[in-house]
Amino acid sequence: MDHQSIDLSICIASYGNDVGALIEALLGEIEADTSLSDTEILISDQFSEAHPLQKNWTQHPSVRYHHYTELRGRAANRNHLVALSQGAQLLFLDADALPVQPNFIAQYLEHTAPRTVLVGGTAYHSDHKQWLRYKVGIQKESIPAKSRSQKPYSSFSAFNVCMDRAVAQTIAFDAKMLEYGHEDTLFGLELRHRCVPVKHLDNPAYHLGIDSDEVFMEKTKTAVLGLAALINAGKIDEDVRLYATYKRLQSWGGAVLLRLLQPVLTPWMFGRLSAGRGSVAMFDLYKLMVLCAAQPTVGRKIS
Repeated sequence: MDHQSIDLSICIASYGNDVGALIEALLGEIEADTSLSDTEILISDQFSEAHPLQKNWTQHPSVRYHHYTELRGRAANRNHLVALSQGAQLLFLDADALPVQPNFIAQYLEHTAPRTVLVGGTAYHSDHKQWLRYKVGIQKESIPAKSRSQKPYSSFSAFNVCMDRAVAQTIAFDAKMLEYGHEDTLFGLELRHRCVPVKHLDNPAYHLGIDSDEVFMEKTKTAVLGLAALINAGKIDEDVRLYATYKRLQSWGGAVLLRLLQPVLTPWMFGRLSAGRGSVAMFDLYKLMVLCAAQPTVGRKIS
């Protein structure tokens, strides 16, 4: 089958995840709406072994499962899904996503346009409302489309996003990003630099795979150090809020103060936050102090 011979490819990057509930929800909408018949669902699973339930998922003719033992990172996984896909529009969903509304796919197709990116948003169940990861998600990610539209490229996330095929082929995710964090950030900045329209919708998916606070804090530290490396490489600008705050502090010497305090405060903060006893404000301060300690060189390079 040639590229663009179908309307939509739903691309799910997986890492040994059980995507059964997600597949069931998507197929439920596809089977109930005949206008969605030209839709395929692709799963690219980068894990040591093929998922034992994958044969159940692929019983439906529109679902394809691809397994790869070589772990190449989130960006490479998504890029591979683009190569496998056949749709004129590509809907990227993380493996731990679950559509909130029953007309989730139809809402995206109603708003698709050439060379345009649609961002549906993120929602959270209240099952983990005492966890730091849940609090951060609610305050920083579960944002209405009207608010997100004020800075359409800021804090870009490919957790739940639909785009024209030409965009996905022209602006690939940076496969050099192997560690956790910021492959989405770079993609969003590239969209802005190339003047690709980004439209925000109130069409969220639940983020179900909430890490424990300890795991979340380890990932956060990795992500901040990765951001410092990207700043040094000249790949980050003020659309990234943590960088913008760091740059303001650097201008009047506040970064030096936080760097001096960092060896004493951040181990204590890390312990409290990992144990679920810290606030989102403390979490933000922790990230800022780690970035100050890394001392990245401010200034975007012109390519």
